[in-house]
Amino acid sequence: MMFGNSRDPVNKLFLQNTMLSLRARAAGYNDKEIYEMIVNYNLPKDSPLKLSDADFGRLINEKLGSQRMSFVKALQLADSDINQSLNVAIKSIEDMSTIDSKVMQEVTQNITSAKTLYNVNHAGALNSIDGRAGVGLFDAQAIKMQIDEIIDLLPTKKINTTETSFGGPGVGQQTKNVTKTVIDEDFIPKEVSSFLKLIQNSPDTLKGADLGNIERIFSMIAENPNVAKSIGFENIAKMNQAIDASYNSGIANARHLAVDLTNKNANGVVDDLVKVLEIRANVGKKVARIESDLF
Repeated sequence: MMFGNSRDPVNKLFLQNTMLSLRARAAGYNDKEIYEMIVNYNLPKDSPLKLSDADFGRLINEKLGSQRMSFVKALQLADSDINQSLNVAIKSIEDMSTIDSKVMQEVTQNITSAKTLYNVNHAGALNSIDGRAGVGLFDAQAIKMQIDEIIDLLPTKKINTTETSFGGPGVGQQTKNVTKTVIDEDFIPKEVSSFLKLIQNSPDTLKGADLGNIERIFSMIAENPNVAKSIGFENIAKMNQAIDASYNSGIANARHLAVDLTNKNANGVVDDLVKVLEIRANVGKKVARIESDLF
């Protein structure tokens, strides 16, 4: 879900359902009850069984006592599940005196499980914050500047192509041959160069869901040894710092939003965002520790 992608409605619905599921779990509903709630929530508006936002909030309130608390408890519950997988992985490494393929496989599975759960929950939480904020909270300028530096360093090649332009009344369309310098896709996959250009042309302020996607996709790109070599490990580190700075800018912007009395839905956005970023930092540190011990 990035910058008006055609799959945005589907992705947004998935993230919305994820967040509803987390809140219901935190409130104490069982899996069958949660499934029925999500099904009813997604029914057409004219259905007599339709569960509206207000209905869902009321059910959560009855179970937990506060809709506001349910969001925080949902994040805490997700953080607990993630940490459980990561702590198992850490203990397995600490107990391993020699390389054991079975243990290594279990560690990998635990890391993968934790990362997957984190990514889904992190995206769902940011999407919920986006919905209440109503505007993008995250400054993208540092990210875009770093992307400019990365693109300038990528291997290039010259291609011959044609350009068509309107020559004015009585002249009509004119076509001319031009030589362009483009990223050499023999070294950098087209998907990677397209992603970098997408960020380059992104808005100066991002929504949380878009920032989360940038972070996840760039992380996957950086894991490709050939691409990482072309980008440069120093630039990868700088890009990660720029992403951190963008997340942190969201807190300051959310505080400004919180004093805007015209946006009543913004209540609690600052506290919720702080909790989301605490979980992000905690998970990042544990994953880094595990990967450092392994490699």
